Amino acid sequence: MTGFYARDEEDKVASFLGTVYKLYLVISFVILIAFVVVYLNIESIYTKLTPSELDIFKGLFIIASVCSIMSFPFQPLNGILMANEKFIFLKLCNLLQKVLSVLLIILSLMLGGNVYSLVLANAFSNIVFIITKLYYVNRSGVKVSLARNDANNVHEIFNCSIWMTVIQISQRFIFNIAPTILAVVLGSSEITIFSLAATIEGYVFTFGDALSGMFMPEVARNYVDNDFISKTDELMIKVGRILLYVIGLLVIGITCMGPSFIRVWMGKGYEKVYLCTVLLVLPSLVDVPLQIGRTAILISDNVKWQALIYVIMAVLNISISFPLSTFFGVYGTALAVLIAYFIRTFGIIFILKNKVGLHIKEYFKKTYITWIIPAAITIVVGFWMEHTITAIGWRYLSVKIVCIVFVYAICLYLFSIKSTERKKVKNMLTRRMSGGLH
Repeated sequence: MTGFYARDEEDKVASFLGTVYKLYLVISFVILIAFVVVYLNIESIYTKLTPSELDIFKGLFIIASVCSIMSFPFQPLNGILMANEKFIFLKLCNLLQKVLSVLLIILSLMLGGNVYSLVLANAFSNIVFIITKLYYVNRSGVKVSLARNDANNVHEIFNCSIWMTVIQISQRFIFNIAPTILAVVLGSSEITIFSLAATIEGYVFTFGDALSGMFMPEVARNYVDNDFISKTDELMIKVGRILLYVIGLLVIGITCMGPSFIRVWMGKGYEKVYLCTVLLVLPSLVDVPLQIGRTAILISDNVKWQALIYVIMAVLNISISFPLSTFFGVYGTALAVLIAYFIRTFGIIFILKNKVGLHIKEYFKKTYITWIIPAAITIVVGFWMEHTITAIGWRYLSVKIVCIVFVYAICLYLFSIKSTERKKVKNMLTRRMSGGLH
């Protein structure tokens, strides 16, 4: 669809969107059948759960299934907003959705709510912002034609959108199947540990994914030009450096301050959450900065190769999760996700180099080499503070976080940021200070 906008073919958008929506409805129906089959066989699948836990799980399964089936057909809304360059609105919705979910969960806990109310809080916040996006898109004048199907549109969808659907399903499969594996192999206590770690990973990815899709129109316009490779290389390095700085700080902070944060947030008994979280967020260091590369894969019509990589990731994850979870418990489940994610990232790098034609060695050289020293210094300082300041509380944790951010920023400025970028920072600070004096 972004290609239609880039080629000024907005007359084809309505028909294209109509076909996409119908395709997603068909896939939703297939997912519904799969959920029904699983629900009818819950007792034979989740043999490690007690009868009372099975009753609770059945209710949670119904709530989660209904929410998934209701929300899946509206996935194209995100693509519509990105294609129309409504990035701020889209990212704001995604952020506010998580904030609303957390607020509803806190309110539910304060009112003595049970586990059902916690799941309903997340489902309700998701539906609220689906409606918000739908209303915004309708107000924006985007037309959807369900009455007719253009043969070319159908062909393009099955060459692109169907592969994007495979990618989304494979991506969700990782964290959706993990609790199932834990329930089969270990039981409910380990599910709680993994779910908490996955929640933290989700928030880390949300912040690291802030620029996702924002440059899709620019990459699409570059693809029309003859200088696509060089322009995309330059953009991937520029955006990759920024994303690495952001995700690097988050991963370093979790790695160094994770034990204190877990104790302050959850109390004793949740120590396993720390290592699980570290294992889940580590792949983000390589994966998140490749946002422009994944956009280039989509624009250059290589998305089927990306879908293949994601399917391999999902199959590999479920293949190694059972043995690893059996031997290492919840750590094995997190380790399986780590391995699957790194295989996925290596696959994406292979596609970018061999199918798209980007210069990956140059990208890693200009993006990561100068970041290593700031990262190493910050990690050393972070672990030193974690072992030196042993007092527990939000105040002490806040002090350590502020120190980590300060050390990381100074090190980036001295060792990683280019001289031209430093001048821009100096000029910006000078203008701010002079403006404040007046």
